[in-house]
Amino acid sequence: GAFARYGVQFDVYYDSHSAASAHGHQTWECFLADANGSREVEVTRTRDVDVLNVTLNSSSLTGICQSRLGIFQRELFSAYNETKGNLQMFGTPFDFNWYYNVSSYYGYRIHPISGANQLHNGVDIGVPEGTEVLAGLTGTVTTSAYNDSYGNYVVIKDSKGYELRYAHLKSRSVSSGAAITKGDVIGLAGNTGNSTGSHLHVELLKNGERMNPIFYLETGEGTIFGGNEYTSEAAQRLLQEAARYLGTPYVWGGYSPSGFDCSGFVSYCLTNSGVRNTGRLTAQGLYDICTPVSESDVQPGDLIFFTGTYDAGVPVTHIGIYVGGGQMIHCGHPVQYTSIYSSY
Repeated sequence: GAFARYGVQFDVYYDSHSAASAHGHQTWECFLADANGSREVEVTRTRDVDVLNVTLNSSSLTGICQSRLGIFQRELFSAYNETKGNLQMFGTPFDFNWYYNVSSYYGYRIHPISGANQLHNGVDIGVPEGTEVLAGLTGTVTTSAYNDSYGNYVVIKDSKGYELRYAHLKSRSVSSGAAITKGDVIGLAGNTGNSTGSHLHVELLKNGERMNPIFYLETGEGTIFGGNEYTSEAAQRLLQEAARYLGTPYVWGGYSPSGFDCSGFVSYCLTNSGVRNTGRLTAQGLYDICTPVSESDVQPGDLIFFTGTYDAGVPVTHIGIYVGGGQMIHCGHPVQYTSIYSSY
């Protein structure tokens, strides 16, 4: 009957769906246990409960990953983990952002002087002579020496087999066998007689196997010309623009990043840095629009002119941009930093 009038919900339960289906339409006779007149019945329900006892073991993410990998995969995983996935894991060689000062990259290249196709074992970073060079890792100086090919050079190795080599130094401030800490000054960048200008050559090896340094060296922060109180904002823009074209080959009459001559380089940098739109002028033409100053008053960003370097029919035959410390950036063979007192 209508048990809802007594406030009772009536349900029939089966052990399984198949048992319930087998009964089909049924009529059930039910009685309300109401002997005490309270219309209250005590019902006991029994249910089966699964109790799960779980033991948790703490493990590192590295351990979990490695446990699920095959032998070859574990070797790759270890390599990625050790090199931080090709992140910059070694210190910057300079205390400024040197990335745009790279004049020659790692790998096969056409040599800027000889024109020969050759394997370049490191990266060349064009910087003014005398720029401090910093150690990229903590370890031991295994070599501090001089030879005709690399000039002054320093080799540093750490306990994991990583080795950084710094060459074409003007001078060395560390000796073989010395302990070195990442960020220590190991020498000064320079020009050791090669014709590609003042630069630092850096190589990276792991247990004798060569690696591309540009992927692993921190690039530093700030600009090489930003901290000099005597360098105006316009001069900084000009010098930073000029540094973008380090390593660009010399091309007679050239006026583009595919090739410059000396005056084309300076005209292009002045115009594209926004310092002054000169258009394409010769060295004499640039001299004619400048105001001469004495050598004692020269400041970074000033233009420097040379006479009589070849028979041009005019006095001024070569030009560069002064960067300080007796150094300039100019389009020689190729665009490079060099001394303003060079024999040329």
